[in-house]
Formats: sequence, structure tokens, C-alpha cells
Amino acid sequence: MYLAKSELRGRARSRSRAHMTVIAALPREVRVQRAIRRSFIALERPLTSGELCERCFGPIREHWHFKSIYRAAPRHAVKVGRYWLPR
Repeated sequence: MYLAKSELRGRARSRSRAHMTVIAALPREVRVQRAIRRSFIALERPLTSGELCERCFGPIREHWHFKSIYRAAPRHAVKVGRYWLPR
């Protein structure tokens, strides 16, 4: 790996990279959002959060998988309803 040598030292060198913070703030499509979009394209039907979790993360389910799906889904999906079972 080659790194570019900078002639600036200390704080001056970090100031020269200030434009990179603006670039990092741009919205990007992350892995979960991409998987959700591809799931809807492939299956062409409404999907439950459990189905999205399986297509994004595989068969093992963790609580944070659902949290990341709830965060990412509104970009490509709309909530239709809620499946409710009396307990």
C-alpha cells in the first residue's frame, strides 16, 4: 500500500482534508438498503420484516437485524399493515 507524502505537517495536513468530511456526509445506499431493494425486485410482492431479515442477514436472527431493517426499509418500502395474533 502506498501513501502519498504530504509536505504539510501537523494540523495543516488535517486542514487540507477538511473537504473529505463533506463527502462522507452524502447519503449512500448501504448493504441492508441494497438487499431490501433487491428483495422487492426479485420477489415482486409485499414482504414481511421476517422475510426481509432472512434475505438480508440469512437464517440466523438477532435483535439488531430487525432494528437495521426498520431503519433502512423506509427508503424503498412503505408499511402496509401489521399482522396481529391475539395471545
